[in-house]
Amino acid sequence: FSLFALKAKNLFLIAQQQLDKLNSTIQQNLAGISVVKSFVAEDQEISIFNEEADRLKDQRIQVGKLLSAAFPTLLFVVNFGVLMVLWRGGADVIEGSMDIGALIALINYIFMIMFPLMMLGMVITMFARASASAKRIKEILELATSYRPSGKGKFIENGSITIEHLDFSYPNRTKVICDLNLDIKSGEVIGIIGSTGSGKSTLLNLIAGFYQPSSGTIKIDGYSLDEIGIENLRQNINIVFQDPMLFKMSLFDNISFASSAGSDEILKSAEIAQINTFINQLPSQFNTEIKNRGTNLSGGQRQRIAIARSLIGNKPILILDDAFSSLDRITENRLIDQLLDYRKGKTTLIISQKISSVRKADRIALLEQGKISAVDNHQNLLWQNKTYQEIYISQGYEL
Repeated sequence: FSLFALKAKNLFLIAQQQLDKLNSTIQQNLAGISVVKSFVAEDQEISIFNEEADRLKDQRIQVGKLLSAAFPTLLFVVNFGVLMVLWRGGADVIEGSMDIGALIALINYIFMIMFPLMMLGMVITMFARASASAKRIKEILELATSYRPSGKGKFIENGSITIEHLDFSYPNRTKVICDLNLDIKSGEVIGIIGSTGSGKSTLLNLIAGFYQPSSGTIKIDGYSLDEIGIENLRQNINIVFQDPMLFKMSLFDNISFASSAGSDEILKSAEIAQINTFINQLPSQFNTEIKNRGTNLSGGQRQRIAIARSLIGNKPILILDDAFSSLDRITENRLIDQLLDYRKGKTTLIISQKISSVRKADRIALLEQGKISAVDNHQNLLWQNKTYQEIYISQGYEL
């Protein structure tokens, strides 16, 4: 039994891992179906799917072979035992050393034992399968938990942010943020600009408490994130991520998500985000149902809805991570003008690769290879900083 259980457990584990690979392949292709079609890669992806499915089939066949061999073997052992009892007991009955009633009773006892043994075989099979699944679950449970600042009671009122000697690196990678220092005053609009991979989004995740710094401190209103606590921190920060997430619900519910905002505030946010005209043209307007992840909307529409959602409550800190990347310059300028007017006296961080998104900020921090290389307003950086000049020219502007 122990040998069978060990063998079955290993086979079930391999089959479970192969099922994960197959599911990942399916999920990947469904999520990226537009890319697959645009590259005419249907045959290639079907071939990959078939290979993974064949591997799973082969693994399941091995499991089936083991199970199909196990139960007949168990039956053979039990029935062979009965045969031996009949052979030996029959001889004893003929010799007169055993009563025939005792032989029949012994055979009945053997058959009574056989059913529990069969059940034991089924239990061992289920245990082997459960052990394989439990091992997979244990791998997830033993993963390092995400960073959760645990303090309570320190409330954010002004939204000033002080970052001192901040370092951060992802597992098995070099530092993404290296000795970063930045002082953001309450009510200030700060632009953070840098090339792809310079650490802009990582900095956002550190400020919002999604990642734990390797070293250094982030303080808001003079308190560390641990003193503030995760719930209090996020109740006072609104974020628009690079890839805005919309839910399968109405436009109204998407904008008012996790809040008790009324119609007036929703309309005001939509107006600032330059999405109200589009919404009013829809047959059901704010009651229009959004598909999962907003797949029935354009990229710019999704971004503007996410921006409208982030304005609800007008919280002390607003972080916009490449939130204008899908907007044309006219819409972007109108939106930024109205947003900054609405956010007067509130701290706003605009993270972007585009000069047009950050040029109206009070100050712009230039992020290079995880470090702040310069901090000044647009005009001063344009005249004094060579890297900023190169970014400016590369985006079609002239000095």
